[in-house]
Amino acid sequence: METQTKIDRDHILAMERLGKLLEAIGSPAVCLGPRCKAPILWVQHLNGDRIPYNPNGELHPDTCPDRELFRRKKRT
Repeated sequence: METQTKIDRDHILAMERLGKLLEAIGSPAVCLGPRCKAPILWVQHLNGDRIPYNPNGELHPDTCPDRELFRRKKRT
């Protein structure tokens, strides 16, 4: 049980560090989803894509209740 507690603690510390990094490099904004309106951070990746993250480090599309409004249609 002690090992699990250490893993949980390490995970929390890693997420806190990731959140601080995102705040330093991301552009703050608010989700435009009508049910969401959550604070987000836009981060531009090396390939040029801009990806929205939650301040805690999670990808915003994974948690947004309006994610279907923002999904790109697959190219055929």
